[in-house]
Amino acid sequence: QKAYVTTYLGILVLIVTAFILKRTRFGLRLRSCGENPQAADSVGISVYKMRYSGVLISGALAGMGAAMLYLTS
Repeated sequence: QKAYVTTYLGILVLIVTAFILKRTRFGLRLRSCGENPQAADSVGISVYKMRYSGVLISGALAGMGAAMLYLTS
């Protein structure tokens, strides 16, 4: 069985992303802006900036996933 390097890279990205979303201030703010934007806005978090950064990050991750599929096929 041969494993591609991109497989390990994908697992590493998964672990780093999970850590960022669950254990950092940025991840907490990003999750709160998605779940309850009124509460996040009331404590001074810029909901539009956080949502925009979430869209950019998800687009980058989708692009990386597509690139991994392209490179390994």
